[in-house]
Amino acid sequence: GNSDMAATPASEAFRAHLDELMAAKAGGRDVATVAARGAALIVALRADETSALVEGVAPKLDADGARARVESAEEELLALRYRKARCVAGITASRSGAAALALPDGLLTAEEAEASGAGGSAAPATADGHGSMLRRLAAEHGERARLAAEREEAQLEMRRRRGAATAQRSAEAASRAQLESVVFAADALRKGLGAPAISPADAAAEALCSRLPDPLFNLYRQAEAWAQCRAGAPGGGGAPARLSLREGAPPGAGA
Repeated sequence: GNSDMAATPASEAFRAHLDELMAAKAGGRDVATVAARGAALIVALRADETSALVEGVAPKLDADGARARVESAEEELLALRYRKARCVAGITASRSGAAALALPDGLLTAEEAEASGAGGSAAPATADGHGSMLRRLAAEHGERARLAAEREEAQLEMRRRRGAATAQRSAEAASRAQLESVVFAADALRKGLGAPAISPADAAAEALCSRLPDPLFNLYRQAEAWAQCRAGAPGGGGAPARLSLREGAPPGAGA
């Protein structure tokens, strides 16, 4: 190894091992046993070498990081100087009146700002009209904020009405389907019950048939027949009874 390299415990042990190995070879002894112990010493030397490399690279990495930080700070300083120069130039131009202020398109006029009353006390009047311009900008800002709020409310109302219309269409579709099923069931019931049998001599029943659907009229006739049968039964009152739609029960049924 190099004589100027600092000695480590591993290197000292490896040198002692080499001396022992040379002495064993010179004395004619078995060198295999002595050489076998050198593997662990070689691993220790590799570890010392890696540690030395890391210790040598770390200062370089620190220097590179410091250099990068300095360069970043210099770039930020340059940007700040540029912004400062622009601000100074803008202030100078504003004081001298050489640069005209570029106002937004459609900005309220001074008369409109005064009439709206928005921003009337935002800034005092000045000789160069700067306060008037600030009042116009304040009035424009207030007007745009009001319009934005109205637009948001209109959008919310539109979404609410759209949702209500969707729900109404769904309800109408469901009602239509239910109505179709009821009509279909009523038609099937009418066909199953058939036309009501009306006695030509029963004028009241004929008039009632013209006012009631066929299924309801058949139910009415069945109830009337039940009432007559109940009235003619033993202990039922003796005289046949007719069903009164107005009272909802055959006369004398409660007797």
